[in-house]
Amino acid sequence: MTEHKWIVPRTALGAVLIAIAPAAFASDAVASSAHAPGENCGHMGCKDTLYIWGSDKARIHNDFLAVIDFDQHSPTYGHVLSTVDVGTTGNEAHHCGLSADKNILACGGLLSVLKGQQEVFFLDVSDARHPVFIGGSDPPQSSITDDFVGLAGGGFLVTMMGSASGGPGGRVAEYDKNLNLVGEWPTTLPADGKFNPHGISLRPDLNLMVTADFINPASTLNAVPGDVELRHSIRVWNLASRTIVRTIDIPDAVGTMDVKLIPGDPWAARSPPACSTGSSTPSTPRPGPTPSRSTARTSSRTWRPTWRAA
Repeated sequence: MTEHKWIVPRTALGAVLIAIAPAAFASDAVASSAHAPGENCGHMGCKDTLYIWGSDKARIHNDFLAVIDFDQHSPTYGHVLSTVDVGTTGNEAHHCGLSADKNILACGGLLSVLKGQQEVFFLDVSDARHPVFIGGSDPPQSSITDDFVGLAGGGFLVTMMGSASGGPGGRVAEYDKNLNLVGEWPTTLPADGKFNPHGISLRPDLNLMVTADFINPASTLNAVPGDVELRHSIRVWNLASRTIVRTIDIPDAVGTMDVKLIPGDPWAARSPPACSTGSSTPSTPRPGPTPSRSTARTSSRTWRPTWRAA
């Protein structure tokens, strides 16, 4: 049997979650499968196991990963097969992501910092229906765990929206293939004091990473005076050196929540930051000062992104 796993969009989860886990809530999930070689299951493959990263509604029992039978032909379709306890509660279960080899699931606690506990959780999912909790991590310079990207050689890059106390000055935390924390980037924060990364996207073939600043998390707390501080910028990175080389300001955005680069595009063109307003506006991080499309492939790779209105 061959193992395959996919991230499942949150919008596809609502009905399943309500039907099978009314006492829990979650913000992300992963589906996995085992199927016979050559079995025809369409372009998405054969999905038969669903993971839900969730919390006890009453916040009494520890947060957990639920393992769901997702095989539509199974008599126990939609049933919870087991749960894996991560040792703490009140983390506000948020996103999760798979490693490049699909064997490690990383999950984040959005509000773990409020209880002074670990914020990043790792589970071994190499045996799809029998995940094992490996352990947690608490990056010392950052908090408010958001999105995960698996790295080709193993490990993850993780957007941490806030500083160690949840304010301005977030980081991108990096874990190696052994799940050791190896860095929190950038080492020097942008001078504008508004680095709060949420979305993240990579183009290793172009030595390019982009992150989207969304919100100052601390400003959402009732105990913090003043208005909520939404961000409106995209950071362009030299992926190899883990340094920010350019900031793209988007004045009309109401919280730049996400940013995605187009795979295979020679310009890495028109990455759309999806804003909290539901709109998107394309930007073009591209090599060189302003190359034509015919010269974009060969021009110097000094990143000079240009903002273009939709």
